[in-house]
Order: sequence, then C-alpha cells, then structure tokens
Amino acid sequence: MTEISDEELERRMRAKLFSADFRGNDPSKLTETELKIAAKLMGNSNAQRLARSDRPFRYRAPLVTAEYYHTPDGEYHRGGWSLDLIEDGVRRKLIDRGTWREVSTKVRELSEKNINVKKFETERMVAEAERRRVDAGVKKAGNRGAIMNRLKEFRL
Repeated sequence: MTEISDEELERRMRAKLFSADFRGNDPSKLTETELKIAAKLMGNSNAQRLARSDRPFRYRAPLVTAEYYHTPDGEYHRGGWSLDLIEDGVRRKLIDRGTWREVSTKVRELSEKNINVKKFETERMVAEAERRRVDAGVKKAGNRGAIMNRLKEFRL
C-alpha cells in the first residue's frame, strides 16, 4: 500500500467536495474523517451544511474576524492580553491572558492571511484612555508659581 502526501489528499478532497457531480449526490456518503477534512478546508459552518441532506449544498465563504483585548489583573485571576477568532459567529479563543508580544505576533500572522483583526475596547478601556489624555494635557503648577502666588500681596 502506498502512502499519499497531505497535498495530494487535500487535492483529492477539494476535487470531491467542489465537483459539480458531488453537489447533487447525497452528502451523507462522506465518512467522519472526510467531514473533518471538509471542516478544515471549507470551515465548520460549510461542513455542517454539507452533512445535512435535506437541502442541496452550496458553498458559502465563511466570515472570519479576530478581536484582541486586554483584561486587567483581578483579585482572583491574572490579567493579560487575549485574542479571539470569530468564524461565522462562533467565538474561539486563540490566546487567553497572554503577553502583548504573543498577541501582536498572532495578529500579524492573521493579518497576513487577510483576516480582519480589530481591537475590542470596553467602556473601562475607553474611560482610562480619556483620563490619561486629560491628565497629559494638564500642566502641573511648579514650585515657582506657588511661591509667587503666596507673595502676591507682599509689599515693601
């Protein structure tokens, strides 16, 4: 028995899944391993629709986005950066409470694959950013100003 490469197996599965004659056939003829391969090739939602035999299968490109956010340290848990992958509305954690370096590396990889990546901001994050922006704009009075204010009414 000869071993086939992963590329050849993928090529055969793509030909089988996307061929015109297969679309009219009963998809329940696929084995469980073929359905797992189909999920990797086409996405989970398409593989689930392929497994149903009540409607004819029509491929639909999966909607994939990613969100990253920061979780602060709490009394009972460790904080850190998290990254979630959302495929057709189903959220899956890629990184949970990792470092910024891990998340930024993964964000770069996902962006190279043309996956839309955005930063998820909570109300707390927006309020903290606004507070930092206000604090940065306020100039603190120095010692000289305080001394001059005390000496305002001093006359010789």
